[in-house]
Amino acid sequence: MLGIVVPVAAVASATPTPRPVAVIPFVRNDKLMMVKVRIGNSRPLWFTVDSGARHSVLDPATAKMLHLRLGAAGTTTGTGKGAVPLVHAAPVTLVAGSAVVRVAAPIVIDLSRVPLPKPSAGLLGAELFEQYIVRIDYGGREIRLFDRSARFANDSLASVPLRERKHAFYVPVTVVVNGTPHAVDARIDLGSGDSLSSPLVKLSREQRTTTLGAGLGRDFRGASGVYDSVSLGPYRIKHVWAPWSETPMIGMEIFRRFITTFDVAHGRLYLEPAAALADPVPSPAS
Repeated sequence: MLGIVVPVAAVASATPTPRPVAVIPFVRNDKLMMVKVRIGNSRPLWFTVDSGARHSVLDPATAKMLHLRLGAAGTTTGTGKGAVPLVHAAPVTLVAGSAVVRVAAPIVIDLSRVPLPKPSAGLLGAELFEQYIVRIDYGGREIRLFDRSARFANDSLASVPLRERKHAFYVPVTVVVNGTPHAVDARIDLGSGDSLSSPLVKLSREQRTTTLGAGLGRDFRGASGVYDSVSLGPYRIKHVWAPWSETPMIGMEIFRRFITTFDVAHGRLYLEPAAALADPVPSPAS
């Protein structure tokens, strides 16, 4: 049967025991997550949760509304082609529910061209994961935040190493293509609805030419292919369609299948299987 998830080892589900400092509901924007955020005395604004953003991002309209002091201009890159213009802004404090996220170096990027069903006023980026332990229940549409010093060590939960480098987060993943396993150090990008984009798709016997990008930068035509399987911790997801990318990145098509706890401070990602565990991975549109 295509696209099912097969546990490699039986792992019991468990609920973290520390008391959360905040419980934040979210709404789904396609496969992504949007939360209400206040900046100073602003009205609630919709921000997309995006671990792939090394610094939290404000749309120019949001920065203008807040009368933010802007600094030097520069460029960055996204999932699309080409350089994306940005402007550095003065520090801001984002308030989501009862949680305070301090952003020392926000950047301003035009998000109006990002192809999402609902526009975002900004991206809640790496600072959220650096300042809290973050537990995401995608099926329950809820994010729980815990003090970053809390300990989630629990033998009944599956976990994998979680590494931070320059405000980006990485986990080890095993990808099987045409019967051959490949160890991949994948960057976690919760701002992407993809499964596991990587150069390995070009090794697949089954490929399609599709429109890639769907984020910052220009969309482009490129290859999507099928992995035999993708394994994260003790779980193996079979027959995984994925787009090409130069750098391996793991997105919400994988993470929506779990309740995930991101404990950056202690270098662990905890996994609890969710109801979506056995969902097939959809094939891309041509």
